Amino acid sequence: MLAVNAGARLDRLPASRFHYRILALIGGGMFLDAFEIYLQGAVLAALIGIGWSTPAQNANFLSATFAGMVIGAWLAGITGDRYGRRFSYQVNLLIFGLASLAGAAAPSMEWLIAARFVMGIGLGAEIVVGYVTISELTPPASRGRWGAGLATITNSALFFSALVGRLIIPSYGWRWMFVIVGVGALIVWYLRKRMPESPRWLEANGRADEAERVISEIEAEVERSTGRKLPAAANVLEPGSVNAIGRLGDLFSRDMIVRTITGSVILIALNTVIFLFEWSVGLQSKADLNALIFEFGVVPRHVTALLSGAPHVDPKLVRWRAPPWRSTSSSTGSRRRSCGRSGRDCAMRA
Repeated sequence: MLAVNAGARLDRLPASRFHYRILALIGGGMFLDAFEIYLQGAVLAALIGIGWSTPAQNANFLSATFAGMVIGAWLAGITGDRYGRRFSYQVNLLIFGLASLAGAAAPSMEWLIAARFVMGIGLGAEIVVGYVTISELTPPASRGRWGAGLATITNSALFFSALVGRLIIPSYGWRWMFVIVGVGALIVWYLRKRMPESPRWLEANGRADEAERVISEIEAEVERSTGRKLPAAANVLEPGSVNAIGRLGDLFSRDMIVRTITGSVILIALNTVIFLFEWSVGLQSKADLNALIFEFGVVPRHVTALLSGAPHVDPKLVRWRAPPWRSTSSSTGSRRRSCGRSGRDCAMRA
């Protein structure tokens, strides 16, 4: 009996509605993943402004995020290989979605940091499984284009998280940022329930009947959307030839070592630059929205803001109480505070 030959059958598929649907579903989760990561700069600046957090606690929040992401990225590879791509991307989306809602209801900064650690596990896992899944379901001739499309959707969250934060936080508070992500993640989780498991993974794990059923449904959907019958798949494989198991050490073999080093250096440099901005913004102690303006108008990737100049924030929107440890003077001169009777609303005057 011949193997399902899922790889060759998927690779011969033309671009179709099926691929765009997969891109939208994976991209939705990846967008929310990045949105959740990037919102921390604006949220932490707001928490400092209202006296709900301190710079030290903000540093713990950021560290918890990245620690969770490291664990999540590692677990995603293990669970994705053992239980399937579909199981992994659904679980991690549910993790950071529910943790986001828990963070929105956090009664203290300590609880928010704990919730953020759990969020980080889901966030780190989503990144890994998202790119793996899109590469397994798209043909090699156009795989770069689909990967670039997914990266574009993901990276656009940097701009939108800053924009939404600027609109939401001054008027409605920081908690709504986590509510937006949590509700959005649950919606995408529900829509993803109809996503197929990777036929490559099913075949590689000896589940040939399921792989045949899934690949047949995909082929039928592509034929319906394109109106053309698919050509026969080439390179029919013998049974057992798709069950080879890769090892971590293969990344450092003679054939792969250059690619491993190159990819690692690029990703380390890229993420260091991105998260360095997030770290610096998260540790700002300004009670107004200067930190948020910085993220929205100065970060190089915000092309629109760079071309038009940093946006202006109406001082009337700034109603955050300065933390008690903040000095009443600065190197630029003293500042006077005029506070309401409740002590909650405080406007800064030069």
